[in-house]
Amino acid sequence: YYTFGLFVLGGLDLGLPRGGPPAARAMLWAAYFLAPGITTSAVLVAGDNLWVTSSNGVDYGHVETPAPNAPSLLLLDKKTGELLGEEASGCSSRIFHSNWSSPAYLRKDDTELCIFGGPDGWLYAFKPDPIEGPDGWPILDEAWRFDCNLPEYRVDENGEPRKYTDRDGPSEVLSTPIVYNGRVYAPIGQDPEHGPGVGNLVCVDHTGKQLWNYSKINRSLSTLAVANDLVFAADFSGFVYCLDANTGEEYWVHDTKGHIWASPFVADGKVYIGNEDGFLTILPASKDAKPKKEGQEDRPARPAGKVVEVDMVSPVYASVIAANGVLYVGTHTHLYAVAKPEGGSDAGDAGGR
Repeated sequence: YYTFGLFVLGGLDLGLPRGGPPAARAMLWAAYFLAPGITTSAVLVAGDNLWVTSSNGVDYGHVETPAPNAPSLLLLDKKTGELLGEEASGCSSRIFHSNWSSPAYLRKDDTELCIFGGPDGWLYAFKPDPIEGPDGWPILDEAWRFDCNLPEYRVDENGEPRKYTDRDGPSEVLSTPIVYNGRVYAPIGQDPEHGPGVGNLVCVDHTGKQLWNYSKINRSLSTLAVANDLVFAADFSGFVYCLDANTGEEYWVHDTKGHIWASPFVADGKVYIGNEDGFLTILPASKDAKPKKEGQEDRPARPAGKVVEVDMVSPVYASVIAANGVLYVGTHTHLYAVAKPEGGSDAGDAGGR
């Protein structure tokens, strides 16, 4: 299942033997919807349902939203492409810029919810079964919503609304929310063209109640990585953070000294993250921090253990991935596959091929 431009392609089955071009033979169905620009979110498959974002947003002049009543999230039948329901929470009328966040799915006990990072800076939870709307049209049943922005990001000290693009202004949820142990984690951020600014990372339970937040993070485009009760977060300003997933306690902060577009990736006890300056940083996926020196008590702790920086020459905008013991790193110009040589040292220690 894949979204591009104005279409959702459904059920690419390369085993269909019928005639015609390969793409036509493979495509089971296509759903059409009008998006203001390219659709940049991943399709979420849950049971027989597809959760699909429309990437609704502002016009090219960034002045107004041409379709403020259009849905930002759709529910489709994965077998037929039939529209089962659409979001009617009104978030499209509150869009800051666009919706780039991909939906996530939460299962806890008897609760199932689609988690949606809204283009208005709110986190939404929708039940999997649509309900009938006021006009008889099927709409998504909203379970709860939570504002990921601090109140002071939305209004200033005089009670006046802050401008969206101001450094201290509100932001949308850009990255994909993470579900871990029945909790939802999400940072806020903006288009990189707007530059750095204040951020916030929230943790809420399956009912939408905040458990903790971390406001030392700056604006973030990056999806979080959670492993062994540790949250690894990155922001556009170039910092990587290690937090306690249960309490939000800060363990350490590392400065990569370059803007970060990618998301952190955890594998083999390490955190991998690339930056705009072309460096791939490899950090220990541990909460252990170096002791602070005298006079540096107010500074964030730094990670203990070995930190490796690999100069990839070209910007690393994409997230690192791994499969079958191979680490894949995409730069602006090349794709690299890195693995341990047989009987050799760890690739993370620059002994790979």
